[in-house]
Amino acid sequence: MKTHTFSLITTCLIALATPAPAQTTPTLLFKDDFNAANGTSLTDPATRATGTLASTVKYGWTGTANLTTQDVVVDGTLNWDSNGNRDGQHQQPTDTSNQNFRMNYNWAPQVAGRVWEVEFDQRVAWSQPLTFGLSDNLQNGAWSAWNDANYDFAAGSYGTSLYYDTDNDGGSTIPTLAAAAFPAMVTTNPPSNQIHRFRIRFDEPNRTATAWINGVQRAQVTSLDFENAGRYLSWGEPSLYAGALDNITVSVLGTIDPLKIMPMGDSITVGGTNDGWAEPYWYGYRSVLY
Repeated sequence: MKTHTFSLITTCLIALATPAPAQTTPTLLFKDDFNAANGTSLTDPATRATGTLASTVKYGWTGTANLTTQDVVVDGTLNWDSNGNRDGQHQQPTDTSNQNFRMNYNWAPQVAGRVWEVEFDQRVAWSQPLTFGLSDNLQNGAWSAWNDANYDFAAGSYGTSLYYDTDNDGGSTIPTLAAAAFPAMVTTNPPSNQIHRFRIRFDEPNRTATAWINGVQRAQVTSLDFENAGRYLSWGEPSLYAGALDNITVSVLGTIDPLKIMPMGDSITVGGTNDGWAEPYWYGYRSVLY
């Protein structure tokens, strides 16, 4: 009994003496501020981007025939338009094809299994939706990404609402709506345009995705999962978008690893550790006997 008591005390002392890991500083992987003075390329942002992957990330588009007349890097934004003045005030009057925007880069080596964020400024106007999508394989971008099983998370604006969803391993017929996420908009022509800050955090260890609009949490899902190893980002519009994106940022957040306790002693503490350490705490008493 004395031996057992000593072993238990030793175990407690070892656990208490183990300091909790310190939180690390967030790492900026990529940011494009679309400053035209530093470059106007729609496919290679290297001259204006910052972050550890500034020279690595490239862009891709669908509807490329319209890029020279409809889409442009100007006034510090990535701008879609219809009449050529690039003021973001004119909805494209006819179907000009889906000018969807994607990052041709697999972020998985930097973010998979971690906590990470995507932030961007988006011009929001009535009937001018643009949808952000996260997928585990390369996608072109889709306005209805929330209804597409190829996407693992999607969020976008429509009117005053934020709509969002996960793929649920099969898609969803309608998205979840967060009403009044954006101020009421004037529906006259040209429509009122407002810039709003989107911040989306992916906590992969806890399978959650949380969205903030202008610093206010508006949405959270707890069923985030991936069928493939990739992590790709894209934006999609339904062919009439006349808004803009700006300050696209991808970063990995510092996380605090769980305290790992391995009991040490004789017969009552015989056991082993969980090699994967998937649980925040795994005890060794009479578990996984040798």
